Amino acid sequence: MKNIIPSFTSGKWSLWYAFENKKPVATSSDDALTLMAKAYTDAGKWICTFDVTPGMDYIFSFDVKLERIEHHRACVRAIAVWQDEKGTMLRCDYAVNEEKLDENTIRLSKHITAPKKNGKYNSDAVQVQIELLLWNTDNGKATFTNPVFCETEPIKHRKVKVATTYISPYTEDAKTYEDRVAKILRTADNAGALSPDIIAFSEFIATRELGMSKPEASQTIPGPLTDLLSEKARKYNCYIMFNMGEEENGFYYNTSVLIDRQGNIAGKYRKVHLTYRECLSGTTAGRDYPVFETDFGKIGLTICFDHFFPESVRQLTINGAEIVFVSTAGDGYMQSTARAQDNGIPLVISCVNHAKASPWPQSRIVGADGVIIAGTMDDCGVAVATLDLDDPFTGFWFSVGPAYSVKHDNYIAEARPDTYLK
Repeated sequence: MKNIIPSFTSGKWSLWYAFENKKPVATSSDDALTLMAKAYTDAGKWICTFDVTPGMDYIFSFDVKLERIEHHRACVRAIAVWQDEKGTMLRCDYAVNEEKLDENTIRLSKHITAPKKNGKYNSDAVQVQIELLLWNTDNGKATFTNPVFCETEPIKHRKVKVATTYISPYTEDAKTYEDRVAKILRTADNAGALSPDIIAFSEFIATRELGMSKPEASQTIPGPLTDLLSEKARKYNCYIMFNMGEEENGFYYNTSVLIDRQGNIAGKYRKVHLTYRECLSGTTAGRDYPVFETDFGKIGLTICFDHFFPESVRQLTINGAEIVFVSTAGDGYMQSTARAQDNGIPLVISCVNHAKASPWPQSRIVGADGVIIAGTMDDCGVAVATLDLDDPFTGFWFSVGPAYSVKHDNYIAEARPDTYLK
């Protein structure tokens, strides 16, 4: 496809800065644009405007060499600002997809669609302004190369049918481990009959409050419980995410396991934020936030107390998660809706203990806007919803001014990790 972005020597690129005393050092050449700060107060951007076709899909990318910049997300941005024929902003898109090319160079990219007049936009986007920004650095330097703005095929929307479950550990048919396993398998059948892409289960549902010791309540992965759920994954051709006590080499973990459609162990996550009670019980904490590639998108897993900490879901989002699944005992209703809004991505909650007389469902699927899409309070119950991973949640007047932007991308691009948790 033809690259329609003007060359750096076309005369269409110009330097913008708010005040003379904030002007960064800027240079241009045939193949590069640079910005360098002399002091933390410096801020500026290279800008260029050219014509586009309304409704057309484009690939937008730049390579950026970073020098003396520790937290590049706080300092460097590549932005596409869509404008109508009057120059009115319609939407701002951040190139937040990131690929590390070498030790000092990253590629920022985004597949974006030019706004077209419809129920959301009052006019067509006929031009785009590209902005390459540097700020929030004492003496950092960014060199932008390999500009790309090419027409491409429309996004093929990835729709995923997710199922969350609720199993009560307090009924007469849940008094033994064998009872619990039977309820889990029965609930897997209930969910599988709805043809989901993935089924989620709650925290320690097989062993919760059975009075078992840590060794009794823990298994290896793979092991007896994973084998049973692997059979269900194969039978219903779906992923299954569930939580269990894990034993490995004499150590014990609170672990969520992901099984793929073929019944294979696709990954596991060990709870990072252990409660004090868990620490005293001899549980070992995890220390990272892996993201798992599925055939419908990238997902992250968290466990109960984890999602009471904003950083956990934020780190999963930064790592590329498009949906976060939460196996939990405690009912963090406000936290689950907040984490969805904090990051602009859906959360799927599978819960055990429900706040009395609460108006929200026990297990629930929360949209990227923090609104509950579906939920269940029935024992062995299932709630399902279809999520479109390529229909991002946008907001108006969210950071960028009187225009739309994708909230997920804003949170990624505008976070200030250089200022947090010092």
